[in-house]
Amino acid sequence: MSSNIQFNFLEKMEKPSKTQVKKAGDKIRKDPNDELALDTLNKWRAFHIYPLNTFQTALKARLKRNAINFEVTAQRVKRASTIIDKLSREPKMSLDRMQDIGGLRAVLKDIKAVKQLEEIYLKNSRIDAPDNARGIFRHELKNKFDYIENPKKSGYRGVHLIYRTQYPSDKKEFANLLIELQLRSKLQHIWATAVETIGTFLGQGLKFNRGDDDWKDFFALVSSAFAIMEESEILDIHKNLTKEQIYAKVKEEYNRLKVDDIMQGFAITAHNIIKNQKGKASYYCLITLNAKEKTVNLSRFPKAQLETANTALLESEKNPDNQSVLVSISDIKKLNKAYPNYFLDAVDFLSVLKKGAFF
Repeated sequence: MSSNIQFNFLEKMEKPSKTQVKKAGDKIRKDPNDELALDTLNKWRAFHIYPLNTFQTALKARLKRNAINFEVTAQRVKRASTIIDKLSREPKMSLDRMQDIGGLRAVLKDIKAVKQLEEIYLKNSRIDAPDNARGIFRHELKNKFDYIENPKKSGYRGVHLIYRTQYPSDKKEFANLLIELQLRSKLQHIWATAVETIGTFLGQGLKFNRGDDDWKDFFALVSSAFAIMEESEILDIHKNLTKEQIYAKVKEEYNRLKVDDIMQGFAITAHNIIKNQKGKASYYCLITLNAKEKTVNLSRFPKAQLETANTALLESEKNPDNQSVLVSISDIKKLNKAYPNYFLDAVDFLSVLKKGAFF
């Protein structure tokens, strides 16, 4: 086990076996309030934080070394409520095989930059060990999902790379975990977070292609319109339409659904939350959105206080009205760019629509 102070609390925590994790997932599917099963889930989730740090260190180094333009990078562990929802939606899903409990995201300038970084990762999965640890080790690329060439039915686009972690014996507790690296263009990120924002406000799983058909159809249209702007693949359901017809339909639905009024009406500005946060983030940030009360709280933790941060996350998640996420991001001022949905902020989305050829 690493002697790094931020992970000392894991030394007091027994890592659950994959069999225990699988059984916990099965119990949660039947009873989402099973305390012992939830405790196992939270322990399993906590052990993903160290590998995420490894991956983010390597990601930043690769971006810098290859001079790739990017908007922001960030890492997070998956929210407990989202894990539980996924277990409910996918009866065959096993908790120990869930691929995105530990997630890392790079938002890049455009698709060209996405493809460039993807190629770098596919050619070489060698990642330097963090914290001056000995040697170099190789994380195994387990799976790749190209949702740019083959967008999801919802309209989601991006590239997901799934890695199985490999560590030397002194860090064996962090081996054989799955980490998801998401690569998105700025436009793809704007679309995805707008979907989550509207879904949160309406209380619907739009990102999972569930909920109101009008909103699902609208975001699917916008996805194809954005794909045209990026000279990428549009959705199959729109391939019988011309660019002009797609743009016209976006405008028509935008006006009919009163998208501007709705999105402007529930936005929670991040300005007042972030303006007093001086300098760089204290390594970990806990964002808590309560959509019911329309409030956002931000708590910051130094690198050495990971245990405190993790405890605060678990405590916040006890409130069913909260959407809480523990993230690591280098610059506090970029927090809203990485997670605008936690601020119910769709300003960038509306700006792209208004500046595009739709109106």
